[in-house]
Amino acid sequence: MVKYILDYSIFFIPAVAPLVVAVNMVNFTRVLAMLLKSGVKIVEAVRITANTFDNIVYHRMLDAANEEIKKGGQLAGYLITHRKFFPPLLSGMIEVGENTGNLEDNLFYLSEYYDEEVDNKLHNMTSLLEPVMLLFMGLLVGFVAISLITPIYSLSQGVK
Repeated sequence: MVKYILDYSIFFIPAVAPLVVAVNMVNFTRVLAMLLKSGVKIVEAVRITANTFDNIVYHRMLDAANEEIKKGGQLAGYLITHRKFFPPLLSGMIEVGENTGNLEDNLFYLSEYYDEEVDNKLHNMTSLLEPVMLLFMGLLVGFVAISLITPIYSLSQGVK
């Protein structure tokens, strides 16, 4: 229960949530595409894919999606109702793939797309982090310098 709460709370951190979603979408699309390409039925493929997630929120959602598929529903139908965790592009492409019978190819395309998106987001985060770290280091060096100079200055005032 604690792990679920921690995993769920990640989605409320503004800078981290989109990255977490994109990383999980890479995992989801790549694993599901590989399983479907190798001939595994979609019900079994979604169950296996759910077991590959470390994030319990996605694990439980895919278990629920699997139950929806067993009842005769479509995977995209379930994913559309959870837009916070499954982006509309993903849901739409999966829906198109299910309707045209081209699901594996769409999933491979989506995995490449989200892989590039993760790379871009990480690059942007590191570009943003560099000036922040530089400012932090400058403040730290300034604090150390002031901490060393202040006692020396007060000692020199006492010598007069």
